[in-house]
Amino acid sequence: MIENKKLQMWYFFILFGLSVFLLFLVFKPFLEIMVVASVLAVLLYPFYKKILSFFRGNKTPSALMAVLIAVFFIVTPIYFLGIQILEEARSLYTNVQVNGGPFIQAITRAIETPFRKISPDFTINIQDYLTRFADFLLQNLGPIASGTAFVAFEVLITIITLFFFLKNGDEFLESISKFSPLDDKYDTEILTSIQRTINSVLRGSLLIAVIQGFLVGTGFYLFQVPNASLWGLVAAFCALIPGVGTAFVTIPAILYLFLTSNSTLAMGLLIWSALLVGSIDNFLAPYLYNKGIKIHPLFVFFSVLGGIIYFGPMGFLFGPIILSAFLSIFRVYRRFILKEEDS
Repeated sequence: MIENKKLQMWYFFILFGLSVFLLFLVFKPFLEIMVVASVLAVLLYPFYKKILSFFRGNKTPSALMAVLIAVFFIVTPIYFLGIQILEEARSLYTNVQVNGGPFIQAITRAIETPFRKISPDFTINIQDYLTRFADFLLQNLGPIASGTAFVAFEVLITIITLFFFLKNGDEFLESISKFSPLDDKYDTEILTSIQRTINSVLRGSLLIAVIQGFLVGTGFYLFQVPNASLWGLVAAFCALIPGVGTAFVTIPAILYLFLTSNSTLAMGLLIWSALLVGSIDNFLAPYLYNKGIKIHPLFVFFSVLGGIIYFGPMGFLFGPIILSAFLSIFRVYRRFILKEEDS
């Protein structure tokens, strides 16, 4: 009887493991869509609750309204910006391959000249780095901004998934809690902590970086720096680097304008960068960070960088989400396993 019981248990777990594996294969093509939709749902949830109260608790029109607003203000601008960045990446790749581009040549001279006073043989191959960077963007942004039927299908599925995540999100979370072998209080704390941490990372560090990148790109466009949108993207990424920030992009651009005899434009970009780009985080950080748990920028930077290296462009979201999940579970471990109080 005991052996028969063991056999039944083994048979059950084999079937269970096989079903989980097959289910993973079925859902694997849509994992990115589900992650993006879940992130948007977390970010839009406070806004959705306000719409829900306006529609007197009617979930369907509330979720539909929130999704339409998200498509208009988030998805559509990102799509057209991606197309613009793709075109500028092609232009940069062509210029670098043909003659290095005036921007690259000017910056290379500006960097090499002072260092060659110390080491005459000093060289820096910015052209090679930018070629690789442009090639990376072309390979990864090309399929996204191609406008093919498959891309349109993915966008449509993401919008539909977002709608149901907003409308039935509470029910989904309740189902996860019931499926989990942990006590409900642990599940609730983990899910709540993950939501708060995602809010902190995405609405704090990443949103500030995106805003700074947008301001840099706008400043480059106004003061006639080539490939403004592309460099705005680079500035957004650099904004995550502690101690470096957008200066890694704006200083070379200002030098480029000075070296090309555009001192008026250079001074204008310098003032724009110092007064607007450099100070915007001081105004936004207190408001955005109080929505969640503050995380050191160094860890956010590594999570974004590692996510992009491992997952591609979507790693910009996946890396911070994985970091958020780990920190949330670790906080729960400290509170409920080690019985420590939150500091």
